[in-house]
Amino acid sequence: MSSMQEDIQCAGSDTRPPMLDRTDFESWQQRIRLYCLGKDNGENIMKSIKEGPFQMGTVSDVITGGT
Repeated sequence: MSSMQEDIQCAGSDTRPPMLDRTDFESWQQRIRLYCLGKDNGENIMKSIKEGPFQMGTVSDVITGGT
């Protein structure tokens, strides 16, 4: 018979990401990936997880002299 804590972890939630169960990381990893992809901008969330947060930077264009 499973405990209420395990039932809550298995059921998941639309407003909160699944809790990490340290004994079954692969299962949690898949559930958190599906949770993120189910949200608005899910692809951007996954990109941020993989690459880190967006960093504002400066772009310098080289301007060539006229002839």
